[in-house]
Amino acid sequence: MLGHDPLAAAAWHLSNTGPTQAVSAMDNSEAVAGMDANVASVHQEGAGLTGKGITIAVIDSGLEIGHEDLRPNVLPGQSFNFQNNSSNPSPLATRADSHMADHGTGVAGIAAAKGWNNLGSRGLAPNASLQGFAPLSLLTTVSQGLSFGAGSQMASDFSGTDLALIKSFGARADGVDIFNYSAGGDYASPQLDPTTPDMRTLAAEYGTTALRSGKGAIYFQAAGNEFLGSAEAAMQNGSSMPIDCVALLFADNMLARFSNDAAGHSCLNTNYEPQGQPYFMKVAAIAANGRAGSYSSAGASNWITGLGGESGVLTPAIVTTDDSGCNLGKNNVANQASLWAKYADAALKLVANLFGQSALDPQCNYTGTMNGTSAATPVLSGVAALMLEANPGLSWLDVKYILAKTARLVDPSIASGAQAVTYTPAGASQALVLSDPWVRNQGGFHFQTRYGFGLVDAQAAVAMAKAYTAPVGRRSTNLSSSLSGAAMASNLAASAGHVALMAQELSFPAGISGPMQVDLTLTNTTGRDINPGTLQFELSNSLTGERSIVLPAYGGWYQGGKTDLIRANAQQKFRFFTHAFYGNSLAGIWTMKLMLIDGPANESSTFNANTLTGVTLTSYSI
Repeated sequence: MLGHDPLAAAAWHLSNTGPTQAVSAMDNSEAVAGMDANVASVHQEGAGLTGKGITIAVIDSGLEIGHEDLRPNVLPGQSFNFQNNSSNPSPLATRADSHMADHGTGVAGIAAAKGWNNLGSRGLAPNASLQGFAPLSLLTTVSQGLSFGAGSQMASDFSGTDLALIKSFGARADGVDIFNYSAGGDYASPQLDPTTPDMRTLAAEYGTTALRSGKGAIYFQAAGNEFLGSAEAAMQNGSSMPIDCVALLFADNMLARFSNDAAGHSCLNTNYEPQGQPYFMKVAAIAANGRAGSYSSAGASNWITGLGGESGVLTPAIVTTDDSGCNLGKNNVANQASLWAKYADAALKLVANLFGQSALDPQCNYTGTMNGTSAATPVLSGVAALMLEANPGLSWLDVKYILAKTARLVDPSIASGAQAVTYTPAGASQALVLSDPWVRNQGGFHFQTRYGFGLVDAQAAVAMAKAYTAPVGRRSTNLSSSLSGAAMASNLAASAGHVALMAQELSFPAGISGPMQVDLTLTNTTGRDINPGTLQFELSNSLTGERSIVLPAYGGWYQGGKTDLIRANAQQKFRFFTHAFYGNSLAGIWTMKLMLIDGPANESSTFNANTLTGVTLTSYSI
């Protein structure tokens, strides 16, 4: 007889019953019933699909393999700790990043904590198998390749201690079906020369080809938590700096030029990190109120949205496993004391009623404060495990397609265009859009940079997986179109000269668009430095009239660009991804626009003297 999971009633990401649901937060009044993973009918209280036979690898800070609610699902001897080359990736309090040590344990619980065992809550795939590869702080080129599935085929490229590590790791990743990467780069700007693949990208390219008997492993990555800014945004020169976009725009006397609140514009963008694309699906986060997490980074490379919640103090976060014991993890006596000191009587509900040293969790083995896109990502890993259990024959492309096709349209304020951000240069007559509302493209897919294709729907995804037929237009090769010459150049008269424009027109052979990769090179030949944060990149199609703001101006790059200027006579390569055209015909003329918005007069007037070369569009298969 199946047991009861005492904390599952507070797990709104599994079943959101609305404002009256008892959660580990002070205020649940804005909760929207049904804003969850829609998984209950799939689980059928343990009698349905639960991820059995599917393996999820958690690449993270650590994974407590002996945790009471994880141990039954952990594959013995198949995890790896790169700190001591052992099979135990459990967090070590002595590690330099011990303040993050509980992160991977929480991620694993969201994906695959054991269900109906009278302990804690349960995962999205409560009978899936787990492996942990850790810690992130020690991932080198070799360990990164191993963690993401490149395996022993790397051996011929390395020697010495690297080769010894490859042999020690062995075939641990060969049986992984799903790789969960709730991490990423906290970048202040697009990466220098992103056209050189890193090991993570190469490993995922291999994994999508060779693993799962050639059907390809599934890869998920957190979109990032930098919508509002970053305390330590990484610069191209290796340094870091704090970036608060609203504050910096106000400081530069620019805020009044936004037609609505600049806080609606993502500070850091998912396209600052092209690594891993197009193999990794980037996962954004939504809160219990049905709107994007206040932190969830936007970008044209977002694929799908999971449940990430908010802080877990004022409003709900995610219930999951925590490092065991009352002196470790998020749920520890020190954090409990600080909450009591800060919130006094209000902390009683937060700490005593659900978590902490209480009847529900006497050993402090669980937490209600796991949040962010890090929490949203294992929601997708769990749903993917249910899909693969329903139909083991699905390829990695099939899983991506089904998730996009069955995602739910959310957030009507964005759907109506109310949160589309525009910017009007001083003295200009035309406002420029920096962020579009929801669009429904020619292929029938809804897309918005804050949410990708929308919120994951486990019930719909599993139903489609069971009766799946590959889409028309699936192909085995990528299609590319490129121009090597200089770009066309003009000024947009409607903006009173405050926008300088360069553009390239390209066309494709017949086909259906999958993820679109954009490569280009800007050479600054004007003799003046350019702040790249004033640049906006747009891709449009003449046949459908659709466009994608691949990378908007005036995000965190504006601040970072004050340091990382494109110097006179220097060259900058860019690589971006957009999913806005997914499922569309590739017919028509494609125009890649590069705009300088509201630059200094001497900069705008000479912008067209720059050269825009090597513009290449690559359409991966749907």
